[in-house]
Amino acid sequence: MIDVRSAVAVTAATGGAAVAVAAAVIAPTADVGADAVAWGLAGALGFGGLGALVITQRPRLAAGWLMLVVGVCSGGVSLAAVLAAAILPSDPGSSAGALAYWVQTWLWVPAYAPVPTLLLLVLPDGPLPGRFWRATTAVAAAANVLGPLAWALTPYDQQDQPVPAEYGDVRNSVGVDGAWSVVNLSLLLLVVSAVLGIASLVVRLRRSAGRERDQVLWVLAGALGTVMLVALAWIVPSAQLLLIAAALLPLPAAVTWALLRARLWDLDIALGRTLVYLALSLLALAVYGGLLVLAGSVLGDLTGSTDLLVFAIAAVLVQPARDGLQRRVNRLLYGDVVEPEIAIGELGRRVDSAASPAHVLPAVVDVLARTLRLPFVALRLPGREPVAHGTPTTSAETVPLVHQGRTVGELDLALPPGGLGPRVRTMLDELVRQTAQVAHAVLLQEEVQRSRESIVTSREEERRRLRHDLHDDLGPGLAATAMQLEAVGELLERDPGRAGFMLDQAAGYLRSTVAEVRRIVDDLRPAALGDLGLVGAVRAHAARLADGGLQVTVDAPDELDDLPAAAEVAAFRIVGEAMTNVARHARASRLHVSIRHRAGRLELCVEDDGIGVRPGARTGVGLGSMHQRAAELGGTCEITGGAGTTVRAVLPTGAG
Repeated sequence: MIDVRSAVAVTAATGGAAVAVAAAVIAPTADVGADAVAWGLAGALGFGGLGALVITQRPRLAAGWLMLVVGVCSGGVSLAAVLAAAILPSDPGSSAGALAYWVQTWLWVPAYAPVPTLLLLVLPDGPLPGRFWRATTAVAAAANVLGPLAWALTPYDQQDQPVPAEYGDVRNSVGVDGAWSVVNLSLLLLVVSAVLGIASLVVRLRRSAGRERDQVLWVLAGALGTVMLVALAWIVPSAQLLLIAAALLPLPAAVTWALLRARLWDLDIALGRTLVYLALSLLALAVYGGLLVLAGSVLGDLTGSTDLLVFAIAAVLVQPARDGLQRRVNRLLYGDVVEPEIAIGELGRRVDSAASPAHVLPAVVDVLARTLRLPFVALRLPGREPVAHGTPTTSAETVPLVHQGRTVGELDLALPPGGLGPRVRTMLDELVRQTAQVAHAVLLQEEVQRSRESIVTSREEERRRLRHDLHDDLGPGLAATAMQLEAVGELLERDPGRAGFMLDQAAGYLRSTVAEVRRIVDDLRPAALGDLGLVGAVRAHAARLADGGLQVTVDAPDELDDLPAAAEVAAFRIVGEAMTNVARHARASRLHVSIRHRAGRLELCVEDDGIGVRPGARTGVGLGSMHQRAAELGGTCEITGGAGTTVRAVLPTGAG
């Protein structure tokens, strides 16, 4: 719904344009130059139309209202000049002519002064770079208020432009002696404000980046164009009015270009819709006129109801053209995309120049947004935060990224009104394929990096455990046995019986040490697998744990056929680690192990009735190694807690 402010803006802009057109129509009957009419048309159509568009979408932006004021006053000053030139030469005593001339003498100030002063301070986005600049805005506002007031109160004979002789003895009925000094002050303030306005744009340009920098740059270019034409007008008095009229064009042209290319105020969608509706209206009128001519030649005079029917038919006939018009307007607004080879080459260069996977994805998203000229692009990959470019909109499309038949991520794209044309859609499909390959490569690289880190961690942890077994278990036992043998040597002659007893103890220690060495060797590579097979080795390990008081049951077939060596070792390590953890930490009384081989999968389950895994407990080396061993073969390992702990692992074997 359009609000009151928007309605006022549209009405005022339409009125200003109508006044300027009226001035152009009346001008041939009056002795007035075309430059005065050009001034009104340039301001009313350039600033007035643009200001109305801005206000309907962003009614709180001061820039829109200032542009509307410039547009309306431009049309008004042209009409006043034309009316004065049409009335006063033939009727010097006309009060209407005198009023028109008086309006002409001061209305030019609000029709022009805000352009190089206030507008430069509030464009493109309003916020100023500091308190000093806000004070500058106050000075510029004061100059724009004092200027028209001082000109309106200055007697004509004290102004720098004399009254044309053909206008007769026209006097300013509200003139006040001395008002010209205020005019000079306002002009000085206007010049200072214009210089500071350009300076503020330069400061904001240096402090901005990305899309905001592009917006400021375009506004600065338009401002410099305006200032250059105004300066040229003072240098070339013979073409002064024409140059001043031309100076009203660079800034609205630059702002319009910033709307289209730099997404200023995000009004490109509204502008596109306006152009589509305008084109549809013109097309409907053309079809309506053609149908009227055709119907008149066939049916003769048409009634009012027939006219209405013809108009309805024309409106229906032009509706299929809407999508085509929308695509053409999109091309006008957003331009043609680059050739596929160039876009893909740019994508490849950005990917190659990225320092790490973290920089690859933002580079890809940036290339997609710039190449397709989309207001928003977001790349989503599993396990990662989305990488986005631009601002999300309601009109969006989600495109899956598929690599070798597998979805590796998604692209969220904000589409322009009317969607994408066939050429852009073809470009998008090609870039999506390339993006899917890049996304797959990034995910694969990250997975490889995680695997490397896990392998290094597991290797170092295995070395630490081996060192612990050798240094803390095996080393002290051997040292104690050596000391005991030395003591036997001293007792052998004095107390043979005592020496024999100590030799028996030393032999027992050595047997224990040999068993410990065998355990360490088996941990490095389980020899039991070659001797007993997977099930036999698990049962043997269960028997050793049962000697400590733990009740262990193993549910498995006597033999498992055709197990790959890697799957067999991984299964034994996972089950053995789980059983050992139960014996050491779970305080369990019962332990159940299940092993099944079916449908090309080896399914393992270790359950106990112990204390379970505490919520949020830190994963130890043993639990981590179980996950790693399963992942290395493309399998899974899940550990759940509650009333006891359950370890479930599934390993692919490639056999039925």
